[in-house]
Amino acid sequence: MSRNTKNRRDGFTMIELLAAIAVIALMMALLTAASYRFIVSAREAASATTVAKASGIIQDRVRAFREFDFSDAGALGANNWNANNPYDQMTPNLAEVIFRKTRYKRAFPQAFVELDASQVKRLFPDFPISSPTYPLPVPLLPAPYNSKFESGIILYALLLRGETFGAPSTTDDVFTGAEIKTSPETGGFPCLVDAWGEPIRFYRWPTRLIRCGEQNFSGASGSSAFDDINQNGSQDPKGWVEGSNSNPATFSPAIRPNPNFPGATPASLLIANLPPFDPTSSFSKGPDGQPGLSAANGGALPYTTLGFPDTDDPESLNIDPDDPTFQLSAWLFDPKATATITATRRAQFVVGVHDFYTFHTPLIVSAGPDKQLGLFEPTDVPVVPAGSPSGTTPTSANFGYLAAPILTPTANKSLQVLFDNITNLNQRAGGK
Repeated sequence: MSRNTKNRRDGFTMIELLAAIAVIALMMALLTAASYRFIVSAREAASATTVAKASGIIQDRVRAFREFDFSDAGALGANNWNANNPYDQMTPNLAEVIFRKTRYKRAFPQAFVELDASQVKRLFPDFPISSPTYPLPVPLLPAPYNSKFESGIILYALLLRGETFGAPSTTDDVFTGAEIKTSPETGGFPCLVDAWGEPIRFYRWPTRLIRCGEQNFSGASGSSAFDDINQNGSQDPKGWVEGSNSNPATFSPAIRPNPNFPGATPASLLIANLPPFDPTSSFSKGPDGQPGLSAANGGALPYTTLGFPDTDDPESLNIDPDDPTFQLSAWLFDPKATATITATRRAQFVVGVHDFYTFHTPLIVSAGPDKQLGLFEPTDVPVVPAGSPSGTTPTSANFGYLAAPILTPTANKSLQVLFDNITNLNQRAGGK
């Protein structure tokens, strides 16, 4: 036998085998990571498509709604109001603004508790309750029904059978089977979902996202009454936020980037192209030089140091698209009325409608890959607690119906949850 034959190896050494396994493992890891990114990207794209389709239908109907002439309803509403409130008169223009908001809320519901019997019959013709009462029972169905799907259930019904106001109607073939979930979790109702099977949420007036630093609107001083006039997360126009200015843990995140809260904010993550806060802006005065409502809008207000906006206010996010002439502001802060009356008006308006003198447009949201919404549910609407005496004002603990963000003591954690959300106002959160 030759020497070459004797020295020939019959296999690999242990080191060679381990090296080969390591290379294969590395390649598998890279392949898995690439595959995961591909799957996530595909699901993000699919969810963005679903959100865009729903948004297109809603926006068409909102435009059609705003073209409706409600002046007759405004005149009738003012006459009825003035007849019953001789010392608290209302103009037809103001009554029309209020009627529009009431009608809009009915046309674009976001919770079962907001539906009356006729709406249930229209949106849910197969509803399991033969004679539904108003408001509907909550929770609607027993377990395993999951209430987080409620907004997606109502949104899907709204898209298919809601009022159109002359806009094109929608058929059920607009959405694919992958975009609809019907299961025990949804109570057997079809629910609009994203590519992760999570419900798509709908907020008709996301004003608390614009003014997330606010608490209530009584007009009193102190942290219990917080009016964020310029959307900088603070009652103070200079930009400080609620709580101790030396303790970041107590900060309420500002709405738009400003020197006192650099970087992303809840609203800027979900709504693209928000204008930055300008600390040198004359938001409290405007061209007319009036720190508050000008004489043309009801006279100077007693809250001049806070600078409530008026028709010449340069801050675009202070303008309610339904009330460009600030009829509501003049009424909610009427200097001719008592402080108690105006405080009651403001509190009832926020509970029944939304934050006043605030920009709004419908917001449709997918929670994204992490499945964490980062906002309180749109079904968190004001309700009268069980057992309350007659006349009790409805309350909402978290203002979820206005898209209030879930703020933690560590603001960055709140923002991380929002960062991968997909919305109709910013197709991929984070600006991507």
